[in-house]
Amino acid sequence: MPEPEMFDPDVHQADDEGQPVVTSAGRYAKKRGPKSAPSAASPRRTATRSRSSRPSTPRTKAPDFRPGLNGMFQLIAAPLAFVQPLDAMAVAQHGPNVAEALNDLAQERPEVAMVLQRLLSVGPYGLVIAAVLPLTVQLLHNHDVLPAVAAVRLGAVPKDELAAALGIVPDVPADADNVADNVAMAQAA
Repeated sequence: MPEPEMFDPDVHQADDEGQPVVTSAGRYAKKRGPKSAPSAASPRRTATRSRSSRPSTPRTKAPDFRPGLNGMFQLIAAPLAFVQPLDAMAVAQHGPNVAEALNDLAQERPEVAMVLQRLLSVGPYGLVIAAVLPLTVQLLHNHDVLPAVAAVRLGAVPKDELAAALGIVPDVPADADNVADNVAMAQAA
């Protein structure tokens, strides 16, 4: 039979009256004191490297988000041109600057890059829309549905330039008697 454990006030707990505290197993409860900080020679401390001595892993560069962001701004500006042409002009004019700033931020902040990646991953439909949008804008401008200034901002070529490239000259009435009238008539056509 094992020898009974002796109560040691330096090792074992005592209640407020100085009586030993006994565990449910019938043994004297050990004192619980504040945990001491590990010593400098602790094997746990020496086995781990500090953060500053870890080799840094090179951060992967985020893709260039500018083309996708510019496409998104064009998608916003195109329908807006019909209801709020001035707002469409503002989006078309300032969109590239915003795209540049967001791209720069995404290059430094992975969480921004992740959000932009999700936002711009519209799949094959996005590619189709991006391919059809310039054609649609050009056709709308050619038929005077979309003003030249807005159409050019959205990537269209002014219809006068297209006509000149094809050799199409606007008809000028024969009764136009001066250069100013001819210019005014040509612009009206």
